[in-house]
Amino acid sequence: MGTFALLPRQIVFIGDSIYDQKAAESAGTWFIAFKQPGLQAHAHAVSMDEVGELLKLSKYNS
Repeated sequence: MGTFALLPRQIVFIGDSIYDQKAAESAGTWFIAFKQPGLQAHAHAVSMDEVGELLKLSKYNS
């Protein structure tokens, strides 16, 4: 966060374990649980395409 002068709310942590969830909570960032519906998260995704959709990314943007 410091290197890029970003605030925690400007960062998304994508992870698949309780340790990732805890790290995101500790850092104060958004958390997307990847293929782990049992984790507490701001959103859940089962593919990287779905992560892109959640983040409003287009694979055709350059």
